[in-house]
Amino acid sequence: MPKEDLMNIQNTPSVHFSTLNTSRDNAIQNWHEMDWYQLRDLLLDQRHVVTENKDVTMISPWKYKTKDDDFIPRTTEDGQPWLIDDQPVVGRLAANVIGTSMLFFDFDGDFTIGQAKFFFGQWTHLGYTSFSHRSLKKEGKDCFRVVVPLKQFITTEQLVERRKAIYASIPGLDTSCLSLSRSFYVPSVQPNRKHLVEMWDNDGEWFDALDYDPEVYVPPIHVTTVERPVDRQRFIDALKQVTLNAEPEWFKVACAMVANDFTLDDFCEVTIGHLMQTKDRRKCEEKWRYAARATERGRSPTVGYLVNLCKKHGAWTPAEPKRTTQAEADVINRRLLTLKTKLKELS
Repeated sequence: MPKEDLMNIQNTPSVHFSTLNTSRDNAIQNWHEMDWYQLRDLLLDQRHVVTENKDVTMISPWKYKTKDDDFIPRTTEDGQPWLIDDQPVVGRLAANVIGTSMLFFDFDGDFTIGQAKFFFGQWTHLGYTSFSHRSLKKEGKDCFRVVVPLKQFITTEQLVERRKAIYASIPGLDTSCLSLSRSFYVPSVQPNRKHLVEMWDNDGEWFDALDYDPEVYVPPIHVTTVERPVDRQRFIDALKQVTLNAEPEWFKVACAMVANDFTLDDFCEVTIGHLMQTKDRRKCEEKWRYAARATERGRSPTVGYLVNLCKKHGAWTPAEPKRTTQAEADVINRRLLTLKTKLKELS
């Protein structure tokens, strides 16, 4: 069907994406939205970038939070905010992805271009060979990407629920290509293989990710556990005997304390004049905020990290064994007697 006729029948979807300078660029600084055919034509007109190094411009095919949203900033390795013009920047993180309107399918040698053209023939898409296409490293196999615009924008949650079903339906697919915040190089090739490049496009139906069944949620089996509260004062006393003066370790301590229900006041107490002797309360508050955000992403050390840190600095002494009081022993004996009675009734 000619493109003009197809567009008369269906509205052309818009696609959202950001561009990155290199694979090491983890800051989102631009937000694009354009007609699918505009993006397709831009890539077709650019063709493949001929370069010895594949670290060229990348497309991150996601709609990210902006600076007006409650975003998680990009940080340095020691947890400091990455600043541009003295302002924090939106991090290229899964937590900052709102959703997407196109999918990049990555093939790395387990599917041929001919098979892909046939398989994706019913959908509108753009295909192009990737940097490793038919290289010695890939044993001369086809390496390429297929970009499909979606019939409708889908949220992060909707995609995550359907990723397994989509992966299972497409043979030879790299099963990390739908990972949130994953980004892809624009078409590029080494000079000695530029005669092997290929780009193609196809007009058909719009790919509808919502046609795939969402993963069924199976609630976990509830297991009753005994709560054992952390002896906060013991940790505070031990940490006050440790001197770090190293930002990365201090950030880990903050994350561990956030995750284990210590307070900001606790963190200030062990830091000022102890862990980091040059820090004041304002610096502690700033570090605590970044640690809280990191903890929300599930990247926090356990309380065991604090124990090992204190042991490393000779500041940890084993706790005295807890002795059972007579009152506690009486409660245990009554429960045992009740249990024996019930077992006798059942038998």
